[in-house]
Amino acid sequence: MNRFVYALSVAKNLPHEPLEAIASGFKDAVDQVLAEGGELQSDPAVIVLGSFIAFHVHADVNTATGYNTLLASCEQRLINSHLLQ
Repeated sequence: MNRFVYALSVAKNLPHEPLEAIASGFKDAVDQVLAEGGELQSDPAVIVLGSFIAFHVHADVNTATGYNTLLASCEQRLINSHLLQ
């Protein structure tokens, strides 16, 4: 699907669009931009879909402390996963 069509569609249905669908659409948008030789940071569909992902996981309201806590949690889960193997 065209990335602009998808971004506009999600915008109309954001609370009901599953995160995994948005993530897949984001990846498709990135692939489209790269295939066109465009800049990811300036593509409106990539930016909007990235914003929707942030909205779904509440990253749009996170703080620097929250960010560091998330990184520490990732590190701990990685350590724990190795301990379980």
